[in-house]
Amino acid sequence: PRIRTAISAAIACIATWDWPDQWPELLDTLLRPLEDAVRAATAARNWTADADAMCGSLRCLELCAGDLGEDHLGGALHRLLPLLLALYQQTDPLAARIRALAAVVARKLLERIATFSMDNELIGALEGEHLRLWAEALLSALIEPVADGSTSCNGMAPPYDVSIGSLRLLELLVAQFPMSVHPLGERLLPALGAQMSSVHAAHTIALTHPGAGVDSERLCDVDGNA
Repeated sequence: PRIRTAISAAIACIATWDWPDQWPELLDTLLRPLEDAVRAATAARNWTADADAMCGSLRCLELCAGDLGEDHLGGALHRLLPLLLALYQQTDPLAARIRALAAVVARKLLERIATFSMDNELIGALEGEHLRLWAEALLSALIEPVADGSTSCNGMAPPYDVSIGSLRLLELLVAQFPMSVHPLGERLLPALGAQMSSVHAAHTIALTHPGAGVDSERLCDVDGNA
């Protein structure tokens, strides 16, 4: 993972200067393992067979997202958000890190667009076409059952890295793209309350029963934030 992160950081650094003018194929290269995984999942094949390549691509996209220019951001969002959502909606517990990274990349992209003075037409299109689907998927993730002690490929109990990444993305949608969460209506607050209760219960179990299989130090997201 450290080598993959270092390579991703190096690619992101080069991309800051060379993409898209001098490196036009970069996005296609990064998306290829992700698109292959989505096609495999659609065909009911083993879509996590190349998990390392997917994690590497997602990590690189996460690092590149903050440097996307306004001229290229709109097109990238329309291509990336559906693909990231397809990865995020997979339910294989072994793919928790991939799902969490998909949420992180989506958040980084949307944070980037929020920094620009984008026209209301584009934001409205994003809210209506992509972000409402994301909001529904985030709500579904919040009501997933708590961990039973099994671990994902990043060593965390599967629901936690996904749930925390989901909450941080949902926070951004509420603050910057409120129309995307408006259709959730009265379903949102009960789901948030249940999530808080689940996390509190898990912390209590971890502190009072160290052998219960839930490590309180692991209740953080892929950014390392509690």
